[in-house]
Amino acid sequence: MESDEWKNATKRYVEAKELAFFGSKVLHPVCLDVNEKRDIPSDIRHFDNPESEAYTKITKEIVDNEKKIKAITSIERLTMVTIESGTMISLPGTVSKLFSLLGDNNINIKFISQSSSENNITFGIDLDDSTRVSFLLRNSDWFGKHWFSIKLDNDISLVAVIGAGMLHTPGIAGKVFTTMGNNNINVRAISQGSSELNITFIIERKDCKKAVNVLYDSFINQN
Repeated sequence: MESDEWKNATKRYVEAKELAFFGSKVLHPVCLDVNEKRDIPSDIRHFDNPESEAYTKITKEIVDNEKKIKAITSIERLTMVTIESGTMISLPGTVSKLFSLLGDNNINIKFISQSSSENNITFGIDLDDSTRVSFLLRNSDWFGKHWFSIKLDNDISLVAVIGAGMLHTPGIAGKVFTTMGNNNINVRAISQGSSELNITFIIERKDCKKAVNVLYDSFINQN
């Protein structure tokens, strides 16, 4: 779900590219990147009424008085993979080998999180790739033979809270996860990049629509 304000406002390219990554149907990351580098504004208009005054303009402009959260979006069909081992700390290059194995087989990682103890790595992939990833990991020379535990959960979804304004606004993450807790939605894994453009987290698929709706009400559908 994207906010209603996305339909009639000025947005930043950094936010638009985040939405494109998480599956927005009307945006393509390559087009957005080219226009951003050349400082070309992009208009998103209704196909049947292109001259309408209700449209979205995407630019590099920063508007301080806009809402901090611009959109709530989700990837509903996802598989969460967890690789765990008490010996992972003593095995350098584990993450590099994981990325190489998946990249060489054209597997796209949608989400990644690693515990500070370095005992496990959790990442998300498309549900359609789950069987192939399981086979690749269990039959690899590294992960199949170094005492790794490999677990797959095919009943999960990813939810992303997106907005450039959260960069300098304390308490956004706290409000996100308080909202989840107050609505009895269990968060399985969390990831936030250093750019602080989005907070992404993994939940059970049965809770996906509920999570998007309550976050929308909490951050966007405000009086």
